[in-house]
Amino acid sequence: MANKYLEGVPARARNAGAARRFVALWALLLGMFFFIWLVFSGTSDHSPPLVHTRSAPSRAAANAHIEEARRVGLETLVGVPVVLVGFITALVLLTARRRKRDAAQLRHAELLIAREQVDAAVQELRALLPRARPGIPHFTAMLALGTCAGQKGDFRSAYEMFVLAASSVEGPGMKALRKQLAPLAAAHRAFAAAALGQEREAEAALAETVEPTALPPTRVLAVRARALLLARRGEHKELLDLLARERGAIRNGLTERDRTLLRALEVVARQAIEGGTRAAASRVEVAPALRPWIERVAPAAAAAWGRT
Repeated sequence: MANKYLEGVPARARNAGAARRFVALWALLLGMFFFIWLVFSGTSDHSPPLVHTRSAPSRAAANAHIEEARRVGLETLVGVPVVLVGFITALVLLTARRRKRDAAQLRHAELLIAREQVDAAVQELRALLPRARPGIPHFTAMLALGTCAGQKGDFRSAYEMFVLAASSVEGPGMKALRKQLAPLAAAHRAFAAAALGQEREAEAALAETVEPTALPPTRVLAVRARALLLARRGEHKELLDLLARERGAIRNGLTERDRTLLRALEVVARQAIEGGTRAAASRVEVAPALRPWIERVAPAAAAAWGRT
């Protein structure tokens, strides 16, 4: 099934802009040297021979011609580098301005995600992706778009985009960056795989999160994925032990949506261990808007609030 979030936009980063800038700079440099060569070759070709029989007015005209050629050559030597420096400066300023604008657009999309305005965030990110460069810009945009798909319950599309996010930091010169960022994408991918019931893929992704240099959010996101995996397997005691051990990290590092999911999983695990259905007062409070998403992630979690 096609990924509707990526229709009409490039899935992988293409650094075509850098290639065009490289070609333009080389063309400018070659043009500058060719122009200088023409000026000096023209000056040498038109230098008048030293003939003793030339009259005084002729010698004066020849000297004036030589001085004029020297002046043009000097202006060329000074002017062409100035034009080149100006061109490079303008190119750098335009690039910096575009990157600043793209960064602001990405921050706005992340703010929309935090506010649960997912559809608006998707539009922002789809507009940004065609301009996103390989590395952090494309990684962050694709990760955010995958998060949007996950919040909409489309975990298959989310899984695909988390794979594409990791591919943004592949290639030469990105080894250190990949060690930091790829585990973060793997933690997101593990949760999406667990939500899809793909336990083997979830375990493989969780194994990639064990990296000392990974970004700090990686650990708590891996806890979220591990908790969901344990809940789907029915390993209730292991789930409760994990949640008790990581309670501080969960409270400080996850969104309200994810914390509500884990509270629901905890209640269901306690019900399973204690036997029977617990009293209604012990059930977790879940906003009605979040219930369909939580049931899609973990269908058994509905027992945490009871069906209405």
